[in-house]
Amino acid sequence: MLQLIIYVLILTLFLLISRTELMELNKPKKFFTAEERNHLINNLARAKEYGDPRQVWVEDGHVFVEGHDGEVVSMTPAVAIKMGRMLGEAGADSLINQVMDDSAKTAE
Repeated sequence: MLQLIIYVLILTLFLLISRTELMELNKPKKFFTAEERNHLINNLARAKEYGDPRQVWVEDGHVFVEGHDGEVVSMTPAVAIKMGRMLGEAGADSLINQVMDDSAKTAE
């Protein structure tokens, strides 16, 4: 499950990075311009849920991730490390939110 979350986030971040040449999307969402907000909404609407990655490997100084559908994403080691940390934190936050939501539902 965590691998699924990681793969989805990697691809989502890759799409956001590859299509945001001049947009600064690192600022808090409340400071986004209308164009930036629409751009982000459109990217998130295209996000797909993925299964477990088939494999992850290193070649010629790059890290490669092959998704369940055969699509391959390449990144530098520094990006892979940073993204891995960010995805791990986001995955943990998501699991915590699920537990909190389940607790709230059973308390009702």
